[in-house]
This record gives sequence, structure tokens and C-alpha cells, in this order.
Amino acid sequence: MKIVEVEGVGIQEPRGSVSNGNLFLSIPFYIDNTGFYDLTDVEVKLQIFMRNETLSTSSTDLPNVPAGEMVDSSCNFSLSLEELLSKNMELLTNDTELNLNASLRFRVASTIAFQVSTGSTIPWGAPFHKLTIYNIAYDVVNRIFSASLSFNNNAFFQVNGSLLIKLYNSAGELIGSATQNVNVPSQESFEGSLSITVNDPSKITREGVLRLYFADMQVLEEMWRLP
Repeated sequence: MKIVEVEGVGIQEPRGSVSNGNLFLSIPFYIDNTGFYDLTDVEVKLQIFMRNETLSTSSTDLPNVPAGEMVDSSCNFSLSLEELLSKNMELLTNDTELNLNASLRFRVASTIAFQVSTGSTIPWGAPFHKLTIYNIAYDVVNRIFSASLSFNNNAFFQVNGSLLIKLYNSAGELIGSATQNVNVPSQESFEGSLSITVNDPSKITREGVLRLYFADMQVLEEMWRLP
């Protein structure tokens, strides 16, 4: 009961990175055993959710926590970015907060079983915050559709990979595509230009749809119109 009274379970700021399409998230936490007995059979379970929808869960077993001692550890997640973001595509472009619940199960004096839970929130920075397409133009002579692209990487991880841009006319026909390499560190901005060769000039229209993909995930679908 002393552990519960003094909030002996705490969650600290998460750390993360992205590699090969997976998000690796490490969430440090501590257990402060202010009681008079050792804690045994210690298991920590962490759950990340958003608007009551579970995004991921992870659990880990810990060594015994002797009476009067504090243990620092971490719970590690390995999440598929595609799976995570497909559940909430707004995470790509909108900053928000994710809910985090930590449950600690243990036995006191190797006999009495307890469970303690604590909740917290962690900020989520969107990797494509304020994604904008502008300065749209079409070079009739060279059949080049051009535009400018900008976004802020508010995520705690680096955005590194290729953007795939697909250009459609007003009839929904694919008339051109291109790729754009991006390498944007956390908390930095990107500004660049897009250049798409139109395959069949007769199919260019005054307006249409542009779709933007990253790691096979659609980030943006936006109407375009020539000036």
C-alpha cells in the first residue's frame, strides 16, 4: 500500500527511432519499493492507445525489487509504422497526444499478489506536419508538371526515404509520377520542388488530383488546379 500511496511507479519521457519501416519506442519507467518487503514475480505491461483504440501493447518481466530500493528499467516496443499509421492516418500530418497506461503486477513477500496501474500521456509530433503543395505550373513545351512541397517534421524520429508522387487528371487517369528523396531530422523543416513528366500531353487537364505516398502509405490527396 505504501507503493500506491507515494506513486512508486513512474513513466518517463519515451525515446524512439525508425528503421526499415519500423518504429522502435523505448519508454523508461521506475519502481520505487518504499515498502518493507521484497517484490517478486514483477511484470510490467504498457499499453499505447488513442481515443480508446489500442495501438500497441508490450510487457516485460523484471528482477525482484528488494525492500527500500528503486529499479529503473524500460519497456521496448517494435511497431510497424504502416500498421500503426493505418489505424490513425491523421498521425502522419497532425500533432496530438497518445495515452499510455502502465500496469505493474508483483507479489509481496512472495505471497500476496497486487496490481498497480498508472496513466500518462505522451506527445506525438506528426512527421508531415503542415504538408503543403503550392506553386503549381505546367511547362507545355517540355511536358513538365511542377510544384513546390514543404512540411515540418515534428516527430521524434528522422524522416528518411522516398516520396512517391502520382498525378491524375480530372478523369481520374494517371498521367505521370515521380519520386523525391527526403532526409529530414527531427524538429526540422523540408522545402523542395516536384517535377513530373506528363506521359501523354493530350490528357493534361486544367485540374486533377495529386496523391503523395511515403513507405507505401498515402500521406496526402489534394486537388490541383493550373493557374
